[in-house]
Amino acid sequence: MRSKPSFLFWAILVVMLAIAPTTTAVAASKFKVLYNFTGGADGGQPQGLVEDTAGNLYGTTGLGGDPNCYGAWGRCGVVFKLDKAGRLTVLHKFTNGADGAFPYPTLVLSGDTLYGAANQGGNLHCFYDYGCGVLFEINIQTHALKVLHTFNGADGLGPSGGLLLRSGVLYGTTIQGGSSENCGYWYGCGVVYKLVLKTGAYTVLHNFEPSDGLFPSSSLTLDKTGKVLYGATPDGGSSGAGVVFRLTLKTSTYKVLYNFSRSPDAEYPYGPLTLDASGNLYGDSQLGGSYPCRGDSGCGTVFMVFPSTGTDTVLYNFTGTADGNYPQAGVTQGVTGTLYGTTAWGGSNDDGTVFEFVKNTETVLHTFQGSDGSGPAAGVIMDAKGNLFGTAQAGGSHRSGCDGYGCGVVWEITPE
Repeated sequence: MRSKPSFLFWAILVVMLAIAPTTTAVAASKFKVLYNFTGGADGGQPQGLVEDTAGNLYGTTGLGGDPNCYGAWGRCGVVFKLDKAGRLTVLHKFTNGADGAFPYPTLVLSGDTLYGAANQGGNLHCFYDYGCGVLFEINIQTHALKVLHTFNGADGLGPSGGLLLRSGVLYGTTIQGGSSENCGYWYGCGVVYKLVLKTGAYTVLHNFEPSDGLFPSSSLTLDKTGKVLYGATPDGGSSGAGVVFRLTLKTSTYKVLYNFSRSPDAEYPYGPLTLDASGNLYGDSQLGGSYPCRGDSGCGTVFMVFPSTGTDTVLYNFTGTADGNYPQAGVTQGVTGTLYGTTAWGGSNDDGTVFEFVKNTETVLHTFQGSDGSGPAAGVIMDAKGNLFGTAQAGGSHRSGCDGYGCGVVWEITPE
């Protein structure tokens, strides 16, 4: 199934380069559904995951939770814990009040504290009474939630990507807001921000403009020196197809490293970037590539950008068939350099896939069938044993719930 947008307002308006020869394979993998969401108190439409040292998984859902919170699509979402026995505990149900609503971004865990963001809520006088969103922390032992920052539009609107935590500072992006007045009827073009946990000091590091990127929607990547942030935007830039950027923290100097140019180049890079040991950046794009799936837009790609030269190489072009199409969650790099990711559509039933990419070969690890999940829209994580974990926003055993799309699952893949 084609996953519906989490919230209509946040659905964004949707270079000829050398392309390495690639092939597609199908691998035998052990797939298991760890939890089926019901769309009720336990939540629905799960987002990304984080894991603690004991193997417990933590995540958020965009729907479900408090029955008195209706918001735009229904109930306002939860933060949950899933233990190794498959028992789910709701740590917080959002109310669309000061605590926020719709916690789409992936959490980050440090000690006993989860840090996250809610896309809406907070100050309900902000943005037509929807609220501009909040940053929060939750103690995993007491389940107590504390709001760290309430967005006001001028300093950001709609925190979107997951958070990055380093040395007591949170870094992130908002999909809109900021000081730019050049985004048409949209309320700002988005920002990069930081929040110092000890003091609560919040700073906008960059206000986006159409020329240097629009509507940043993913988490940021920090280089090994801890001095430079990398990220991508799905829109804006010289061709309006998105950019990869660098932000030097000490000086808040922003630079576009690469402007995507649409098919056969990558287009609409929505997910986070992965940095390898040599300093190269890897990502995926929802559109672009050599195989048209939606008119001339292409089925999506896996790409690599070289920050040192500002050049890009498309490593893999999705065909929209068994290998999947519409990758939108970024790629995760394993210890051997293998890249792992998901596609929201494609596969044998058009419910999406989990894939790996290594040595110019894309291998499908799992094809979703609806009953075991549909529309994976978040990245995968890997434990110390090489097991992969992730979510699918829809599908699962509760197929009639969540407006008939199914309420989603948490899954595990054990490579064979």
